[in-house]
Amino acid sequence: MSDAFGGWSEGKGRVRSLMFVGQLALLTLLSSCSSFPNSYEARLADHLSATGAKMYGAYWCPHCAAQKEYFGAAAGQLPYVECDPEGFNAQPDLCQAEGIEAYPTWIIDGQRYLGSQTLGKLARLSGLEGEAIPGDRFQGNLDPPSDNSLDNPSGNPSDNYSPAQ
Repeated sequence: MSDAFGGWSEGKGRVRSLMFVGQLALLTLLSSCSSFPNSYEARLADHLSATGAKMYGAYWCPHCAAQKEYFGAAAGQLPYVECDPEGFNAQPDLCQAEGIEAYPTWIIDGQRYLGSQTLGKLARLSGLEGEAIPGDRFQGNLDPPSDNSLDNPSGNPSDNYSPAQ
């Protein structure tokens, strides 16, 4: 049976298409769990803030951008200090007072860590324990490798940017 609007079979096709699009949207939402407030990344960012850790960087620094990308949607929760005077909410005087010479620089519990850090290393350094770390190569009580790959995830000795370079 058909009508002026294309008939039954075309109507069924539209319903199937809409159902497919709806399922695709649901899968996309569920696969981006790091945007949820209770994601591991969000809990870690909140923990870093609560413990007084700081990430010093510059808006134009590619390694800083990569570090923020590790946190996904929780990057806005990071205890980030912008060091470039032209950046948003810039605090160059604080960066200078802390002696920041390379980006990113993390200060956690009074210790400096240069370059991008894995989520697992940030968790360990800041005392967040007892959780599996999604996507981290060195979970639990495994000893880190001796080649400093935790200090420098890319293996590149210049995994941080120094404005003096």
